[in-house]
Amino acid sequence: MCNNIVHFPNNDEFPEGSDEMLIKEIHGLISLFQNPDLSKKTREAIFNEIIDLTTRLTDQI
Repeated sequence: MCNNIVHFPNNDEFPEGSDEMLIKEIHGLISLFQNPDLSKKTREAIFNEIIDLTTRLTDQI
């Protein structure tokens, strides 16, 4: 059974320029996204967060 609680960090939780932290968070969200028991709404929220974090990561380059 899955409780469908997802923690999305706010921008203050990552130090500026912390690529490793962003990569770890993205990796964790991708793993969570692959859970077939998640609702469509939860999967959409995770997907949008992956896109947001990926954009933040690539904007730092």
